[in-house]
Amino acid sequence: MENIGDADVVVNATNPLYTKRDTEAVPMARTANDVALQLDATLIFPGNVYNFGASMPALLTEATVRRMACVVSSCAPAIFLAVRAAAHGWIWRS
Repeated sequence: MENIGDADVVVNATNPLYTKRDTEAVPMARTANDVALQLDATLIFPGNVYNFGASMPALLTEATVRRMACVVSSCAPAIFLAVRAAAHGWIWRS
């Protein structure tokens, strides 16, 4: 990877088309993770509330039960696990 400068924070704001999510989301997330590691920066991975379902309460907490009512891209669990692994300093391997 070429010199990418300095930053304290890297935001993974990638958003591939739904029809390409299964093939593009994991590589995009991996790139954001690699950049953050190279910079020794914090990786911000904004989430969404799809996994709480349409009947979610007005206030979401860590204890809020997830009631997903739609099919999620098959890559989502891999990305969520990888982000969690990176937060613990584990190595991301596909």
